[in-house]
Amino acid sequence: MTGETATGNIGVTHSPLNLKGLGQVNIAAGKSKGLPPVELWNPPFCGDLDMRIAGDGTWYYMGSPIGRKPLVRLFSTVLRHDEDGKYYLVTPVEKVGIQVDDAPFLAVQMKVDGKAAQQVITFTTNVGDEF
Repeated sequence: MTGETATGNIGVTHSPLNLKGLGQVNIAAGKSKGLPPVELWNPPFCGDLDMRIAGDGTWYYMGSPIGRKPLVRLFSTVLRHDEDGKYYLVTPVEKVGIQVDDAPFLAVQMKVDGKAAQQVITFTTNVGDEF
């Protein structure tokens, strides 16, 4: 199975992968420099933004796909799913609501290394995070 690829939706809270309910899982550290601490920020709500993440992982602004991958990556690092069930882009000074059709991130690749207790499964998302 090493190196096989799988595709599927993955739900989130703050981290790109919500692995709650999977039992004990050893999550390999991602290659990114780390995510901003959006869970620590409590800015005022500034309204909803005409931004949507479609079920296929495409990000839209005002009905048009966002084609610049670095911009999508930037937005993905400040995405937060709050207790009210809604998704927000959060900075230290503002919080704006966005629409998410299904799950905000997709696992686009899965790599399996090792066997049994030494097995490590690495997922890569559509925005380049590895877990």
